[in-house]
Amino acid sequence: MSISKDVINWLNSTEIPISIISKKTGISRQTLYKWISYKKSDSKFVIQNNKLTKVYNMYSEYIFKKKNSGGLTAVS
Repeated sequence: MSISKDVINWLNSTEIPISIISKKTGISRQTLYKWISYKKSDSKFVIQNNKLTKVYNMYSEYIFKKKNSGGLTAVS
């Protein structure tokens, strides 16, 4: 699976509020919600690599935990 698919899948299932992810990464909630609502058929959809990498690097332990366990993750 690609990094973008991992991040999108994680954003769709995480218990971490989008507002927290937005504040920690500096990526707007609007952008994160666009990623969440991404459809494979949307050929105009592009994720800027630097933003994707920022989310992936900041939350990779949660993304890997969810990917490996199939469960949801949360931060206290």
